[in-house]
Amino acid sequence: MIKTILLLICSALVVRATDTVHFAWSYSDPIQEFRIYTGATPHAGENVFVIPADARRAGVEIPDNHYAWITARNNAGLESLPSPAVQYKPVTVELVVQQSKDLREWGGRVGVFIFRLPDAVLDTVEQRLNITKTHVEVRVLGNTYRVPIPTAVGKKFFRSFVAAQPL
Repeated sequence: MIKTILLLICSALVVRATDTVHFAWSYSDPIQEFRIYTGATPHAGENVFVIPADARRAGVEIPDNHYAWITARNNAGLESLPSPAVQYKPVTVELVVQQSKDLREWGGRVGVFIFRLPDAVLDTVEQRLNITKTHVEVRVLGNTYRVPIPTAVGKKFFRSFVAAQPL
């Protein structure tokens, strides 16, 4: 029994969560390719993702608390200096959809969705709320979350917000 417990603890230490993180950039010089590097320490690449020259954005898998930076290569094969390294530190958040009958008192959570975000964008999460006759839809960072409208009688108002949760 002790061996099983030790194996579970050791295997838990090895597992790292990863998320697809999206990068976008602009440029003006002729470029052959872009490279996005990731690693446990800044500018010490463990993985490299080669991105075609005509791309303006890319999504790459980054483990928690790892760094990422981008370079560009020209047709002569010369690589640019790296961009500043950005650390990916995710936080778990809730997207909450609430309802109100008169806009004075909010309650009645009609939907709660849990996902992870980089802590750097936590305060700048743009949400688009769309209400139809049958559902409330919230679009956040390219993902759409949808809940049916409760069937109780009366006019309803809806709002959504993102709340940070401890890990």
